[in-house]
Amino acid sequence: MGNPGSHEELFRRYLTGSLPDAEQAALADRLLREADLSDELSEFEAEWIDARARRELSPAEAAQVDAYLTQTGQQHRLVAARKFAGPAAMARRRSPVPFWFAAAAAVIVGIVAMRWTAPVETPPTPLATSPSPAAIPSFAVLLTPGTRSDAPRTVTLPPGTREVDWKLALDAPLPPGEYSVRFQAAAGQEVVSRTATATEGATSLSFRVLARDLAPGSYRVLLAPAASPDDLVNAYTFVLRSAP
Repeated sequence: MGNPGSHEELFRRYLTGSLPDAEQAALADRLLREADLSDELSEFEAEWIDARARRELSPAEAAQVDAYLTQTGQQHRLVAARKFAGPAAMARRRSPVPFWFAAAAAVIVGIVAMRWTAPVETPPTPLATSPSPAAIPSFAVLLTPGTRSDAPRTVTLPPGTREVDWKLALDAPLPPGEYSVRFQAAAGQEVVSRTATATEGATSLSFRVLARDLAPGSYRVLLAPAASPDDLVNAYTFVLRSAP
């Protein structure tokens, strides 16, 4: 991390919410309109988390990553990154060649070794036993109200995700009861609606949506009492990106 002329420092401040309000809002607007910039932010976010897993960040920077993952409900990404941090770091220390080359060579050697050591009579592994993206049944996403941040959350679902568990953080506990949750696309049309139940003293509302019901794009989530859906309680924004 640290390419001259990149947006790394800007992205770091954006993700940690340390930009002035006007700059935060301006960048959020650009991310909605500029796909290349949004992709660059996603790449930075992934490398930022990987650097945390590899312990390459200072304690202050590591704390920023931890706080960001906790706030957005993505702690699982650090757990996954740590599974590969050890082997990755070892490959870089032992070999002067670029890491990507070492990783590719390891895959090729492994394939060749399996071909030489496997008995000729062993039948090929049936496709039914191969790992499938469908093994990821659900994915959790936390959204914070627009009153807390002008920046829309960027959400990228893992390949094979069937269902998305949404959690809407509340500015304050709501009266117990049923609430209407409506997903609006950028053009304003309603694409998905759900009903969520608020319990006494709850600080968030949870519900589930099928991943196939939401196409990549920009969305607003409108929260209102089920009995009076025009009485808006809060609004949430996010950008859904296609999995890389």
